[in-house]
Amino acid sequence: MTEPPTPPTRWPSLLSVKQAAEMVGVDHQTMRVWVREGVLRARKQSTGSFVLSRSELLIDIARHRQDVAANRARGAQWRAARGLPPTGAGDAGEVDAGGDDAA
Repeated sequence: MTEPPTPPTRWPSLLSVKQAAEMVGVDHQTMRVWVREGVLRARKQSTGSFVLSRSELLIDIARHRQDVAANRARGAQWRAARGLPPTGAGDAGEVDAGGDDAA
């Protein structure tokens, strides 16, 4: 069996989508979606592939993580204001049938 390639100890200043995904620790398809949605800044090469700047990537990922955290906090506030349980609370997918099994 061949061993998977070890990541470089120092990343280059320009990264492919796959290298950027390895650096950040997410799937490369997720990175492609984020590039397409404009979450990450990337330059399209003449070959059709994207190149990301390491410094811009770190800034964009930090900003994205802050946005996600803020959206989760807003969602929790919205649910609390309506008396709903927090997301992930209880057994998801189980529906109370309304029957009384104590008899």
